[in-house]
Amino acid sequence: KAVVSTQSTGVHRVSSKTYAEFESLTECIQTIIKIYEEHLKHVYNKEEKISYNVSQLMEFIQEMSDILVLIFDKELAKYRPHGKGFVKQKVYGYLAFTAINKNGKSYYF
Repeated sequence: KAVVSTQSTGVHRVSSKTYAEFESLTECIQTIIKIYEEHLKHVYNKEEKISYNVSQLMEFIQEMSDILVLIFDKELAKYRPHGKGFVKQKVYGYLAFTAINKNGKSYYF
């Protein structure tokens, strides 16, 4: 299980804290990417096609005022916190994996 907590203020003009629980880290990372894509849709709402590169996504994550992923550790029976560096590493790994395996079934973690 993974839980993500995000709060984005200032740069991205979102001023609420969001919590979401996922059955897998893959699902959690996919949702973080979708948050960025939704942000782009809002910013470029008149564009038919929007594209971005990995560095832009990483910058978005870095500029978030708060993002935290909690992963359940079965041995300790508690959630362990992971910050932006972990999130960026997992997002990058997920994107690299899905670029190589375009079969639609990507389970990186």
